[in-house]
Amino acid sequence: MAAVIAVGPTLTYIASGTDITFEWDANTEENLAGYRLYMSNTSGVYEYGVESNNYIASIEAGTEAYEQQDVPAGTHYWVLTAYDTEGNESGPSNEVTYP
Repeated sequence: MAAVIAVGPTLTYIASGTDITFEWDANTEENLAGYRLYMSNTSGVYEYGVESNNYIASIEAGTEAYEQQDVPAGTHYWVLTAYDTEGNESGPSNEVTYP
């Protein structure tokens, strides 16, 4: 059974079994390079930045959806950031949790 959950103005997801599809509003900055999706087992606890290598996906500009397959059992939290061609990273989106 799939669940559709709206979690604020930016990041939402659709869950089906162990797969979750995240969707977000496009960033309109001219120098947008892409997005980073972070996952944590603790709400509000993330280590940001490319050097942290703590993101689960780097998603290129022009994409507003990402499917994470085989999400492990348990409660998890996600946020999305945008980054530009100079390596600057935005603050996080709203946090989503599942289940």
